[in-house]
Amino acid sequence: MNSVTDPVVFDDFDSPDPDEAQDFSYSLCADVHVALQRAGADLLICFGDTAPFDHVIDELEWSVLNVTSPSADVLTRDEVVGFFDAMADGTLIDEFDRVLVLGTGELAGVALGYSVCAPMARVLILAPRGPLTDTERFPPSAATLAAAERVQVIYDPMDDDSATTARAISERGADLLPMRFGESTGVVTDLNRLDVMETLLEDAMDRQLSRLSFFRILRARRTRGPYLRRLNARLIQSDRAVLRAMTLRHIGTKLGRRRYLQEYEKLAQELTEAGVRIPEPRA
Repeated sequence: MNSVTDPVVFDDFDSPDPDEAQDFSYSLCADVHVALQRAGADLLICFGDTAPFDHVIDELEWSVLNVTSPSADVLTRDEVVGFFDAMADGTLIDEFDRVLVLGTGELAGVALGYSVCAPMARVLILAPRGPLTDTERFPPSAATLAAAERVQVIYDPMDDDSATTARAISERGADLLPMRFGESTGVVTDLNRLDVMETLLEDAMDRQLSRLSFFRILRARRTRGPYLRRLNARLIQSDRAVLRAMTLRHIGTKLGRRRYLQEYEKLAQELTEAGVRIPEPRA
């Protein structure tokens, strides 16, 4: 792998002979590092730390183009814009069969903007937050998002910051995939705890990820204590007694959780005494 520490300027991404194509690892400028590791015919372009996804990348043998930076603003520097200009004009993307662009957190805006360099790629944004940082050359506009085959955003609707950013992306043409009642303070952490990150990213790369398939993926958490406790707590906080009763009944009867069944029986009695009817479970 080619590796340098001084900032570099990319003039040409053409690789006339695929057999001669090389990996690279460069500092584009202070605080911005870019690295390409070829492994397979599918390419993951990842903005930010790949650590939460390394187990998936290794298992699926994907090639990875990783762009790391301590903040989104740094990725708007001329050296970074020049890198993606060269990539857009070159043939690097053409060397791969499929491309998935992945952006997380505050890097959502730059990931969306630079995704135009890989036309018809799938774009997946996880837990976006903050303003959609952009550059004049590569804005995360509706026109930019239209160049992708599909743009999808997974976010926690209970996180006001992330929900606001997700809605802003949705208004430009993305599909929203809400992930409610997480076990931790982070969507990425929860997806790994549930051991569904591989399925999620593979579905995204395979063009199989949809609202329905995502909900099916999340079924894995229905038997996990942390998720059930947080769901119960949220329903208590929102004062939704009937929905909470139905949820406790389902957990208690379908999953065999005795504690939740006892909570249901107590709540059901309180609602009955208050003249509130609980809908019967579906057959």
